Amino acid sequence: MKLICGLILSIIIGSALCGSNAFGQQIITPEQARQAVCDFEGETSLNFDSVNQARDDDPTSPYILEINETGRGWFVNALTGEVSSASYLDRYSEYQDEPFGSISQDDCEAIALAYASSKYTGFDDMNFQLKDPEWKSHGWRFEWIQKLDYDALTKNRVVVDVNPVSGEIQYYSSFRVPVTAPHQPQITIQQAIDLAVQAFGIASSVEVKKGPILVVDPQGSVYWIVVLGGLDAQGYYIRGSVALNAETGDIYDQKIASGGGTGKHESSAASVSTGKMLPIREIAKQIPKARVHWLGKDGARLTVDKAVYKLKPGSASVESNGKQIKLSRKMELAKGRLMVPVELQYIVKAGSR
Repeated sequence: MKLICGLILSIIIGSALCGSNAFGQQIITPEQARQAVCDFEGETSLNFDSVNQARDDDPTSPYILEINETGRGWFVNALTGEVSSASYLDRYSEYQDEPFGSISQDDCEAIALAYASSKYTGFDDMNFQLKDPEWKSHGWRFEWIQKLDYDALTKNRVVVDVNPVSGEIQYYSSFRVPVTAPHQPQITIQQAIDLAVQAFGIASSVEVKKGPILVVDPQGSVYWIVVLGGLDAQGYYIRGSVALNAETGDIYDQKIASGGGTGKHESSAASVSTGKMLPIREIAKQIPKARVHWLGKDGARLTVDKAVYKLKPGSASVESNGKQIKLSRKMELAKGRLMVPVELQYIVKAGSR
């Protein structure tokens, strides 16, 4: 998900900055920021312990207002005066991994929807679509994202967390950018996948992990974003995300998952692997239907349905169906366990599909 969010931000914010002159706009005063929060909360006054901008070197950075006693805080847009975030630590419920509380998920959703509608100007007229609700250890989280023609997503969104015991709002955040009707995509979903595969140099075992998702920037340009993985011609596993222009097919941005780099892929183990090692049995737990057959000092055999992977200590490759799949580093025996590079799980998952 971080890969997708990062590419959406680079598209939306980059395009917005190209078409604006933020530093030429009027900046609100600290007193106006205080009043914005009071209006947001429906209070005539509030005793803030601090009112500061997030960055001293950027006059457009948001104001941060805090009340220490209750652990409450707000972000206020320095250009528009809109409250973009509110956190109420004194309303947080106890942390639990599983959902709990006397208020049902549906009722929490209704509370969140009413709150979002009242706090985000224009919410009811912007075709916001609710994502799958998510349990966040302290309550239910509901997130709405704006969707336009061709199912193109904008960066406009609203997030609300609800306490499942009291029904109080624990957290609110929002994002607002100008919206232009999206241009019609000329590149199909399959073409987007094919172009992404080509951009990364994936030769086999293609696995589409997320998307393609269509997003639109403030100027109406549309982009496909896809996260995928697979093996390159040298047998190395690649995983990353690509944003490409949905009208021309040109690559806009490209990121490798573990290397953190942007730009063209270099076919090397260092660029596709963190170098982290895990016991083979831990790897197998992450792969459906995987079984490990321990062979002692000779290593292990990993089976997934009919596929068989031979793992030997001291080797930097895995044999499968007569082919050698290269790894980022050698497998090794340590304290009676066979340690293998973490990317093996992605290689096996890709090969089993």
